[in-house]
Amino acid sequence: MTGDLAGQVWSDFTAAEGDAEMGPTGLSFRGWYMGWLDMSLASAIVNHARRALAGQALADAEREALVAHERVVAPGAKAHTLAARGLVDVFVGRDEEAARRLAEAEAVERHHPLVDELRRVVHRQAFADAASARREDLERAARYPVAEVREHVAQNPATAGEVLAALADDPADAVRRAVARHPSSSTETLSRLLGRAARSLHSAEGLERALLEAEAIALHPRAAPGALASLATLDREVDAPLAFWLVRAAARHPALDPDLRRSLAAHRSPVVRHAVALAPALDPADVAALARDADAAVRMAVAARPDLQASLLEHLAGDPKKDVRVMVAEHPNAPPGLLARLTADPSSSVIYALCYAAALPPEDRAILELHPHYQAPEGKHEAFGRWRYTGRVSGPPLPLDASIDEAQRYGVYSHPSFPTPLLAPHIEEQYRLGGYEMALHPWLPGDLLEVLSRDDYGYTRSRIAGLAATPLDIIERLSRDALGMVRAAAAERAELSAESWERLSRDEDDDVRAGAAANPRSPAEGLRRLARDPERWVRRAVLWNAAAPPELLDELARDPEPDVRRAAPLNAAVPAEAIARLAADPLPEVRAWAEWRMRLSARSAG
Repeated sequence: MTGDLAGQVWSDFTAAEGDAEMGPTGLSFRGWYMGWLDMSLASAIVNHARRALAGQALADAEREALVAHERVVAPGAKAHTLAARGLVDVFVGRDEEAARRLAEAEAVERHHPLVDELRRVVHRQAFADAASARREDLERAARYPVAEVREHVAQNPATAGEVLAALADDPADAVRRAVARHPSSSTETLSRLLGRAARSLHSAEGLERALLEAEAIALHPRAAPGALASLATLDREVDAPLAFWLVRAAARHPALDPDLRRSLAAHRSPVVRHAVALAPALDPADVAALARDADAAVRMAVAARPDLQASLLEHLAGDPKKDVRVMVAEHPNAPPGLLARLTADPSSSVIYALCYAAALPPEDRAILELHPHYQAPEGKHEAFGRWRYTGRVSGPPLPLDASIDEAQRYGVYSHPSFPTPLLAPHIEEQYRLGGYEMALHPWLPGDLLEVLSRDDYGYTRSRIAGLAATPLDIIERLSRDALGMVRAAAAERAELSAESWERLSRDEDDDVRAGAAANPRSPAEGLRRLARDPERWVRRAVLWNAAAPPELLDELARDPEPDVRRAAPLNAAVPAEAIARLAADPLPEVRAWAEWRMRLSARSAG
């Protein structure tokens, strides 16, 4: 408004602390406002056109606006602008003009949602034929020159096997993929599809193109045993990481040769072992071995098996990875006694899962309801057997055994089914939130770990600092990061050198010192110093550290800050005498947490 930059409009796309991207738009206020107004009017007119094409009545002013659309929806290079113009052209009866707009829009961006909408309108009758249940309509649509129409035919449940067999030779990848997924596709059709795809599968460059089609064949109930065997051993012939995900798909098929599946249970790649752990037909000895796998994601898959034996549930309830214990807490067959023991779990995620455990005995639920992290259950909690992700994308949580196609369609970059060789192009999506989510993928390769550890988005670097797979040299480098949140995550790592821990424990940022105080390999003298830190959250982190000596825990249980004292009952190592003293604390919230710990201890002793 004033000063040297008066009259300029700048835009701020804030990503994270220290990562704001403020910059000039190059427009004056009037120019920016007129652009915004044009965009808003264009959007309104397109919505009027959609309503009219759907048969809804328009007001006179709305119809007049559509007729005058040339002055508002100006043509341009962007696909959505061209498609918007085409939708209005359809409304005013300019079908040839709409078809031309569609071709122009497709040349810019073929699968923009507005372009897809215009395509359905321009080729309305053909799409209607593709959705029909009449054989003659489907056969006509199967010969239509627009690939999306033929794809709809291949997706139609009413499409006969003969039509699907003809579409198996379609030049469009999406059409063949739809045939490979169709339940009416015959074994012969699937084998022909695989034969065509095999030429691409045996080269690293072609593998990506044929990936989804081959996966659909591997997951099809009518897949031939020979086809399954060739896909389950693909990595022996193709030296490309992407091959593991096709082996993964075949490993889950019930018709796979049992001896071959048994060999895959000991596969060198956790990508494959994870799939075997989810396979319905699995030898009990292999299940037991996979329950002790070195990879946490594999153990999580075992914990998600509906048929898991009680003895293995007992074993996995003590897993160091909280996601595994959460799956045990959600398991429909978890014994009441096991659920009762999990109410003492230190993870709030496990406690939350137990809130929905119907088999938890009433007396134990009464204790759980006193827990500081207890939440009254609301509705159904259908999370068992599903992958937990950040919620960057909308849609229900995907099952652990979701297909590559589902993981890609929903853009869940952390899901085990999303092939790691295909992650890198998505790092910058949604202001770099793509990289933020893929930082939770269980099997990030070293080169991608290195890239993400240098990402512009601070929260991504923080996640990389906390990953178990991150090499020590990267952790050490991140311990000197400019952002406190990144240094704090590195400070918690047990692998950190003593010199780096000492430096971080004296960091000017309170969160970094708290991270150092939570490090399980903190030296005793360092913890004593941090127990006297002026910031209460640092002292609380010491209180929760399993390495803190009992006398230090007793001292912190007397802290003058209520936020520290009330956290003491969450550490099972805090002496019973200190808990009894907190039960008489003048503050009711401190007494409530102490009562929970005392009742939990009394139940365990009984």
